[in-house]
Amino acid sequence: MKEDPKTLPRSRRILKVSDPSTAIPVFNLTQCGMKPITWREVLDKGKKLGYENPFSLMLWYPDGTIRTNKFTHQLCIIFTHWLPAYLIDGLLLIFGQKRFMLRVQAKISQGLEVLQYFTMREWLFKNTKLVGLRESLS
Repeated sequence: MKEDPKTLPRSRRILKVSDPSTAIPVFNLTQCGMKPITWREVLDKGKKLGYENPFSLMLWYPDGTIRTNKFTHQLCIIFTHWLPAYLIDGLLLIFGQKRFMLRVQAKISQGLEVLQYFTMREWLFKNTKLVGLRESLS
């Protein structure tokens, strides 16, 4: 695909970049204040999509409930994550098959622990440059 030779100078003019080697503009592609969304809305949309487009192999539909009590949350993890993993691995052991659910659950728990740092904090990324660029193009 060949680039239009007029595109780069036009974008530099719009972005007010005179010397591309000194200033690299950074645009945060976020909705920052434009259309806010809560975690409850994200989970509700995810559940809806999960029911409309289910996985081919799963034991039950994901819950995705927001819990404010850490003890309750830990109990739910034990009963809905770890206990089924032990049960399935136990059945696989009885039937002489390779066990894998505890390893999978350990990896899921590690991933969720990493994600928790980002999901439990509010992040604010200013998008004033993006809004300005959008307005200058219209």
